[in-house]
Amino acid sequence: MKIKVRKKTKDYAQVHRRMLFDTELSPVSKAIGAIVEIYSDDFGTSFENICKYVNISTNTARKYIQELDKRCYSYRIQFIPTGEIVWFFDSRTLDYKYVFEEIKKIGKAHQIRHLTDYQKTVSKKSDGNFLSTDNNTNNEPTNLDYFQMMYEVEKEKKRKSRFYTQKPRITKSTAHDTA
Repeated sequence: MKIKVRKKTKDYAQVHRRMLFDTELSPVSKAIGAIVEIYSDDFGTSFENICKYVNISTNTARKYIQELDKRCYSYRIQFIPTGEIVWFFDSRTLDYKYVFEEIKKIGKAHQIRHLTDYQKTVSKKSDGNFLSTDNNTNNEPTNLDYFQMMYEVEKEKKRKSRFYTQKPRITKSTAHDTA
């Protein structure tokens, strides 16, 4: 099949194909992600508006937004005194370094609560129970600690991929030694 598409220049959002072709995301989650990509940086909208555009209830939307969280397309925090919610979103997948640094900056100025629960998506205890974000003990890492770990893993993957994809150099001395 051949498809011809006229390239658009204005009033269009850019949605990365990784999210659109992610087989573990439902079509509704993809629609929510595409709608979020329409908004420019620091633009405010409401949860109700997103629900209205996708034509679903707020309870249903929460389920699909958690899919975006689990697949690392979004991360959400909330300012405790005001209830204002801030979303970090990228349809390619989140830039962990950027989000981690932004959360640290915001955390210095405001008291925040993590709405995205990376503890449930990243790690389990040996007894099979998920780690809880509500547990305020000092023994278990916080959401921010898990986010830092995810950033370090992503950094390590990039380092390894560069190492394994480089072609070996053949110099005169190595070519002579193998002959």
